Amino acid sequence: MHDILEAILGVRAAVGSMSLEAYGASWTTRRAAERAIEIISEASRHLPEPLRASEPDVPWREITSIGNVIRHAYHRVDDEVIYVVVTRQLGPLEAAVRRLLDRRDAGDVG
Repeated sequence: MHDILEAILGVRAAVGSMSLEAYGASWTTRRAAERAIEIISEASRHLPEPLRASEPDVPWREITSIGNVIRHAYHRVDDEVIYVVVTRQLGPLEAAVRRLLDRRDAGDVG
């Protein structure tokens, strides 16, 4: 879970307040965002099902699937989709991961 949180914090810092246009113009930022999402996707695959089930509002299947798209269909990755994931969808995931970490630390989940 710490890998997921680290990737979320890192990519959100890298993209910051960039506009979609600035994001699209930065090869380095685009690739960093894609890599962070790959890490999030892969790390989420390794979370035990009871942990994922304890956060039913998180779209776990979509999170695990997006990594496959980035890895295997990289030529079809849409910059706007990745930008929206980073700027709008990682906030709720970060909150869920923090709750999972808190519950784990309290001994409430495995």
